[in-house]
Amino acid sequence: MAKTSLTPWFAHGAPRESAAVNIVCFPFAGGTASQFSEWKGLFPEAYGIYPVLYPLRERRMAEMMPESVEALAASLVEENAQVFEKPAVLFGQCTGGLIAYEAARCLKAQGKTPRLFVASGSTPPDNQAIGADVAAMSDADLLTFLLESGRIDEAAVKMPAFMNYYFPILKADMRLLGKYRYPADFKIDCPLLCVQADEDSLAPAEDLAEWQAYILGPRETLTVHGDHYFLAENARVIAQKMCAMLER
Repeated sequence: MAKTSLTPWFAHGAPRESAAVNIVCFPFAGGTASQFSEWKGLFPEAYGIYPVLYPLRERRMAEMMPESVEALAASLVEENAQVFEKPAVLFGQCTGGLIAYEAARCLKAQGKTPRLFVASGSTPPDNQAIGADVAAMSDADLLTFLLESGRIDEAAVKMPAFMNYYFPILKADMRLLGKYRYPADFKIDCPLLCVQADEDSLAPAEDLAEWQAYILGPRETLTVHGDHYFLAENARVIAQKMCAMLER
């Protein structure tokens, strides 16, 4: 029987009591748990689906983001012990990969190891375009950076809904990520799946492959069609690949 989340940290998922493995999904900067809303229909009952709902979104709009990526990941893991009692898959979409990586570090401190780490359209911790300079940018400079890097387009900037709701979220996320400094000595002892899109200029194949330096287990790669925003159109094939790796 399915059970609803007891904490504010998850939404749009399927927390199944009978699940043998829990899949914890980390959205990209500016994103929210709803981007994984279809996933509960893509995985069998053996998997619980836990899309992470960061502060500033949906029912957590009144909550501020923590001061660091490390604090964000630590709060998630510490406040959701019941989710991580079972083997967990950590799925990081784009910059969500950094938060997933820090969550793995928190789990390591508890003597736990992920069942699988998925870096989807995500560059590794030492290869990030979001640096300290981004964290210190004015709103105008940040918008220019987002436009020039292809993370948003001109149409979005002209939309009041984007500027009033999404931009403050994206700004908070980018500044949080810009302050992040990775721990060079930590490696995750589990298999790695890299999901790359054939037209993704923000996370090209050669950058995704660099995740291997952070993972002790074997790496597999799934290539899908699309640009950086490929997740929705390829969710089914990604789920199938994940299940194939988990069921070996």
